[in-house]
Amino acid sequence: MPDTASDKSRPRITVFAGPCLAGVSRRDPCLRGVDLLPPAQRGDVLALLAEEPDVIVLLDGYFFTVPAVTHKEIVYALDAGVRVIGAASMGALRAAELGPQGMHGCGHVFRWFRDGELDGDDEVALLHAGAEDGYRQISVALVEVRWALRQLAEDLEPAATTTLIEDLKKLCFTQRYPETVLDLARRHLGSAATAKLEHELDGPGIKQRDALEAIALARGFRRRRSATNPAPVTAFLNAFRESCVRPRVPTPTDATTVPTLVQVCQTFQLLHPQAAEFVRHQRRRFLAASAADLAGIDVAATAVAAAEARLRQHLQTCYGGQPLVALELREEATEQARAVAACERFGSFRGAMEELARRFGLQPADAEHTLVEILEREPKLYTAWALGRSFVFTTAFEKSFAVATAALEIFQRFEKWAQGSRIAVDDLRTVAAELWDCQEHEVPLEATRRSLFEGDGTLAGFRDAVELIAPAERLRPPFNDYPELRSVLRRSPVRHALELSGGL
Repeated sequence: MPDTASDKSRPRITVFAGPCLAGVSRRDPCLRGVDLLPPAQRGDVLALLAEEPDVIVLLDGYFFTVPAVTHKEIVYALDAGVRVIGAASMGALRAAELGPQGMHGCGHVFRWFRDGELDGDDEVALLHAGAEDGYRQISVALVEVRWALRQLAEDLEPAATTTLIEDLKKLCFTQRYPETVLDLARRHLGSAATAKLEHELDGPGIKQRDALEAIALARGFRRRRSATNPAPVTAFLNAFRESCVRPRVPTPTDATTVPTLVQVCQTFQLLHPQAAEFVRHQRRRFLAASAADLAGIDVAATAVAAAEARLRQHLQTCYGGQPLVALELREEATEQARAVAACERFGSFRGAMEELARRFGLQPADAEHTLVEILEREPKLYTAWALGRSFVFTTAFEKSFAVATAALEIFQRFEKWAQGSRIAVDDLRTVAAELWDCQEHEVPLEATRRSLFEGDGTLAGFRDAVELIAPAERLRPPFNDYPELRSVLRRSPVRHALELSGGL
């Protein structure tokens, strides 16, 4: 059961909704104090977490024309201490699937899926108009017909209603227009019963009832819970985080788009003269933490807590808040504590690398060089997300964010760059060679040192990084302050809030 909320602990509620709340006025008391967003699609939940909601209510979600909201991002939100409620439509589906992971479900539609009465996504699917038309429903969701028929059950023959549902089930959800539903109803139920069915379908349906119930449930929860131990990270989750998560830091008042965390880090990797040195430091820390994991070293909770406190203080001093969810701050602190523990257990960083090499069946001699080479050959071992998350806690992050924001503005406002053919790889190398003051044939090696990989299939690759800033580099003069911001970034010091003293 949810906790009883008081005025002081009233949660911040964000609702993803469209046709479920069509016809409900924003002035309606049920929506008072609620942040209402359009139907969710893949990445929207991850992107929202930077705003630190207490409760997410997932009602509607896109799926037919764009990728649907994923299970992994919902689990990630739950791990971050956010309560997630699902009902009515896409939310009911996800809640039925993720109940064991802690997602709350409510309403009739959710219970039908949970109990196995329904098992098809098409049951809740429908066509609808856009936000400008109030998400007016164009087709009819099959669950609405089922609900309406149940309200009229005493006046209908069970066999006839079963046949009607079977015929509707044979149709694609895009073909279940109101007139089609009513034509089939007249064939199976007769004119009088169809008139009653039409009246039921014209009123607030079961989706809207369930949606309002979910919002009422959300109001009963207290504010955020503590972050939990996260579920295992997968390549898919990393890809979603890299493409969707945007840091919550102050932006220029005229900024229309905020760069992702990975885009900010990539900007630094491309432009800062000490980027390769920073990458090397973070790779070494990752290797030391890996040595601790493989050796089964127990990291003291006090060490993690102390590191986390230092990180939190750094962010508070720099930004007056937390650019990332608490779960990521905890992960950063834990990796640091693991790296320190490995160096202490094996006497030094070199000792930790020799132990790690032995566990991989490698020769301990020159272990660090060998292990770093492995990271350079296999970029997915130390991901762009891990590097970007660590970069948030450096002294150069804020300036990199400003440069990335300016570059993104230029990228999006020039159609030939943003929507036309992608620039050729040879041109990208030319831009990079100019930035790094090297020969073009030296670019691949320097890119690897900076953890930007040509041929990498993720959004963290060399091509994506250079394409973002290429318009700003080529435009003379840019229409914003990109050149000045870039100069400031290049002169700024780079120091992580948790740099190890001595060892790494």
